[in-house]
Amino acid sequence: MKSLAAFAHFLPDLGGSITLRKMAVMLGIAPPTSLRQLLEQKIAYEIRLVRLTCLSTESLLSGFWLLEVFADGVLEPPLHGILSNGSSWEISQPYFFSTEAVLELRNKELVGSDNLVGKVTVNSAPRNHSKAVFKNKTARYELQYSVAFRLVPTAYDPTQEEIAAFEQATTVGVWPKIPKPLLIADIKKTVANPFSVQQVNTPLCGPAAIVFQLLSRQSGPTRQRQTKRYVQICRELWESGKFQSRTETIKPSDTLIASSPPINDSNANNQTSVADWMLLATLRDTANAIFPVDANSSQFVMGISTPWEMEDWIFEILGYDTTDYLSTITSGEIEAMRSAQKVWEKGGVAFLMIDDALLKGQSSGVIPTHWVAFQGGLILDDIASTISFICYSWSKNYHVVMKQKDFAEYLFGIVTGR
Repeated sequence: MKSLAAFAHFLPDLGGSITLRKMAVMLGIAPPTSLRQLLEQKIAYEIRLVRLTCLSTESLLSGFWLLEVFADGVLEPPLHGILSNGSSWEISQPYFFSTEAVLELRNKELVGSDNLVGKVTVNSAPRNHSKAVFKNKTARYELQYSVAFRLVPTAYDPTQEEIAAFEQATTVGVWPKIPKPLLIADIKKTVANPFSVQQVNTPLCGPAAIVFQLLSRQSGPTRQRQTKRYVQICRELWESGKFQSRTETIKPSDTLIASSPPINDSNANNQTSVADWMLLATLRDTANAIFPVDANSSQFVMGISTPWEMEDWIFEILGYDTTDYLSTITSGEIEAMRSAQKVWEKGGVAFLMIDDALLKGQSSGVIPTHWVAFQGGLILDDIASTISFICYSWSKNYHVVMKQKDFAEYLFGIVTGR
């Protein structure tokens, strides 16, 4: 969001002084009562989505559609509607942004990234009665929208606004063993410090790595963490027993909802918080088709999350459109790590499927047991034949340094998102 000084380049040469009223009119806002009131605020943009119309389609039936908004790279709660040839979907939904808003239209009846109909980028400039067109080989859609200046308090924090709204809400949650005050306290702690995400000895390393990146990875043109989205997900999950990802409804089993969060030990820094457990267990439980998760599930019963589950979460939870799985079961470990570093440097994410003995200084086994979030810093010394990089797991970053041939025994694959 722009400061008032940054707004100055929008002002024309007026040949004289400008009144507060004139400035307010140019901003499209109600006149402030004083210069101090104006200077204590900052300028944002509000895009208002008005109406989506199906101009043409080969389908004779109504389709289920998903409209996504990435405000400065942060995914907002998706919008869902039904459209047929010639029909319109009244939206009337505003979103704040400071640099750009990316709009994506998807066909919910198709799976994953293949359902994208079109993408439009809206830059930070006011406009009225604008139109964006989404089209592919079989259909064409038109979105009416407008963009206007908005003044917001300098201290405005969208994540804290979401937390405050959750605190003030009167909806009774569906998780009987998770008190709302405790959940909100955990959410505040996790938002303030993503390294507090902790799965301890639960079979939730894959979801933990995903949620850590949701909270810590700075994405989009303004390099923002998706903490607001994390709060929205936790609130929706606690209040309704499910939440909407990009194209799926994530709904845990009744067994999980009714169970009690695990209590690991008396050390508060070595426990899975109720917020972590509720969300991480929900992701794992929804992905697991054989055994439901509860507080006492062991990793050997549940098994490690699969690469395709990780790809699904990268798309559905983190919001990256393109995912890849690089298997290194037989070879290719160093090239896969180079690929992970390239994706990371361009703002993407990477997750390593390893034997957790790598982080414990133990000899490697023969099967993968753990997922870690790659944190960059890859250094390959071909003279010394060493590899060095940083990864997240168990509530902290690990700096791995070892011989390349030894490292190859611990790595089984890498999943990336960009």
